[in-house]
Amino acid sequence: NQEWLVISGYPADRFSVKGIKFSELSSEKMQNISKYDSFPQSAVFTDIGFFISQQGKNQVLGWDSIEDAISGKSPQTILGTGKGTKASNAIKMANTIGWDGSHLWIGEFKFSTRMLGFKPVK
Repeated sequence: NQEWLVISGYPADRFSVKGIKFSELSSEKMQNISKYDSFPQSAVFTDIGFFISQQGKNQVLGWDSIEDAISGKSPQTILGTGKGTKASNAIKMANTIGWDGSHLWIGEFKFSTRMLGFKPVK
């Protein structure tokens, strides 16, 4: 994204996700994406939305925009059951997020080391 700088896993604030517009860098006014501080590992802008991983909750959350996330709107997309199993519809310790223009790829951390692909159905 050419408008926002986003930091996931911001350790000075209980591992939250924070964002700031590049045009506001001199103000040092970081905006918090509240309620989603369960060990976030990745924050990714794609042409289908804004996504963060919640390693502690075994999920990936998605919004139409970072502005929706910052304003406190609920995620429009929740990937993973939250149970942290290796089932085909579950995510265990969501770590990295990637977008290839067709699939959202989720890399898991530690125990499974799987790479999961999700295809949007919009």
